[in-house]
Amino acid sequence: MGARRLLATTLILGTAYTASETRSGWTIGVGAEYALTNHLSTFIEYNHYDFGDPGIDLTPQVAGLRRGLVDIDETTDVVRAGINLRFGS
Repeated sequence: MGARRLLATTLILGTAYTASETRSGWTIGVGAEYALTNHLSTFIEYNHYDFGDPGIDLTPQVAGLRRGLVDIDETTDVVRAGINLRFGS
C-alpha cells in the first residue's frame, strides 16, 4: 500500500483553480536477479502502481466561481534494470 500526494493548479483566462489531495493505492511487481560474480549481480523488475480514479475537487481562487471537478486515473507501470555491487565478504 502506498500514498501519493497530488497537487493540481490550472490558470484559465486569468481564473485560478487549485487542488491538493493525498491518495492511497496499491502496487504489485515481479523481478529477478542473477549473480555474475561473488561481488556483482544484475537485476530486472517490473512494478504496477494504481492510485485509483476518484474525482478531485478544484477550489476556485476567485470569489463567485463554482467549484470544479477533475477525474484522474492514476496508474503507472515501471520497469527497472541495473547492476548491484556488493562490498565486503
